[in-house]
Amino acid sequence: MYARILPDKNNINWAVNMGYAKDHIIAEEGPFSYERNVEEIKKYNIKYLITKESGKAGGFDEKQRACKDANCVLIVIPRPEEDGYSASEVWEMVKEEYTKKTIHIIGVGMGNPKNMTVEAVEAVEDCQVLIGANRLVDAVNKGRKDIYYEYKAEKIKEFIDTTDYQHYGIIFSGDVCLFSGATVLLDLLDGYKVKVIQGISSVAYLASRIGVPWAGCRVVSAHGRNVDIVREVAENEGIFVLTGGNVKQICQTLTENGLGTVKICAGEKLSYPREKITAGYVKDFVSREFDPITVLYMCNENYGISTEFGLSDDMFFRGEIPMTKSEVRSVILSKLQLRNSDIVYDIGSGTGSVTVECGRLAPKGMVYSVECNEDAYELTAKNVEHFELKNVRQFLGQGKDIVADLPKPNSVFIGGSKGELEDIMEQIINKGVDIRFVVSAITLETLTNTLMFMKTKGFKNTEVVQVSVSKGNFVGNSTMMTAQNPIFIVSGDWEE
Repeated sequence: MYARILPDKNNINWAVNMGYAKDHIIAEEGPFSYERNVEEIKKYNIKYLITKESGKAGGFDEKQRACKDANCVLIVIPRPEEDGYSASEVWEMVKEEYTKKTIHIIGVGMGNPKNMTVEAVEAVEDCQVLIGANRLVDAVNKGRKDIYYEYKAEKIKEFIDTTDYQHYGIIFSGDVCLFSGATVLLDLLDGYKVKVIQGISSVAYLASRIGVPWAGCRVVSAHGRNVDIVREVAENEGIFVLTGGNVKQICQTLTENGLGTVKICAGEKLSYPREKITAGYVKDFVSREFDPITVLYMCNENYGISTEFGLSDDMFFRGEIPMTKSEVRSVILSKLQLRNSDIVYDIGSGTGSVTVECGRLAPKGMVYSVECNEDAYELTAKNVEHFELKNVRQFLGQGKDIVADLPKPNSVFIGGSKGELEDIMEQIINKGVDIRFVVSAITLETLTNTLMFMKTKGFKNTEVVQVSVSKGNFVGNSTMMTAQNPIFIVSGDWEE
């Protein structure tokens, strides 16, 4: 057996390692002529010649003719089947790729060109036509591009299908992957060459402006979407809301559902020269007007904590001490507007039902419970222990004597004062401002004294409600309504 190989050192070493004797190695440079092939077949007495199907360039025809004329059997190793593309097919593919319409979906941030990324600016420059809402297109177009004002995905798709531009730029605000119309458009543009370029979202921008890390915050959109805003705010400590211009409605809904004291920041016209950021509480925003392009951030210190109040009367130890009933207690607690870390006074605690509910609603705060009746004091202690509250401090004695040494509260409930109402309230307001007062009154005299004190001192947001509750009692097959004593509830804010 002979091996005819190229005269290369590596090839020769390979042949030797394969077991070929040196005199059976024909090291020559091809291609070989017909005559040379015949000469070597006869010289080495070759009976079988094994070669690959090398084509014209490899001298296959010369080998085939030489074998035939020299009575040598030709064994051909065929080419493997090709599964690639022909030259004409490759050309068509290249031509299609370079002539295909290119579509850039470009996020430009809030709309101020100064906040665009470098990549977004370059993409706008490269496009022949810009598509999008008037405000956004006009903000980035420098007058050198064709424009098509449209924001509806179906209309944009139709425009691209029926026009002959090579490079389209579709302009979207903010981050095109965050509650963006680009999501629908991307599905419609399947088959086109599309590149998505992100922009700075209004959420990220507002977070940087107010110094809030937003990685762990919830982000929701109320812009054309149904969102359970009460649940979202109640269950999340930090939440950003894309409002779609519904700021007042959102704040009204939250306030009506006991979330009026959640801290809030509203960012209007973000990134523009007239940018405005306002901070406060949700309840303060109900009566304000806001720009349609407004983003909200809310911080709920009570997030994840049950806002359930108005516990059933049967859940408390009662004894012979008068109790603030569940329905009345619910109104009192709604007027107190407690927050997670509030300091609360409950003066005249009675059975301790209000003390307990305040302790549950302000788990990171402290409730100072004051009672002058020893039996009531012990009953309050029993209920506090029953509900396993660790944030309640009890005091036995007269209200005006006890409150003098207590820290400044955020909220105060007075359910009993033993004729010392004005003295107690006077001592409390001397501790500072921003204190919420709620007073329950059975008699008209207590109601009058409370209102006169608040009016004289200049309380804000003073309000009076009367609660009349009747409960059904089942008598045989009938139900008889039994009325409870009507209660007056006065609330007001002691502010600077």
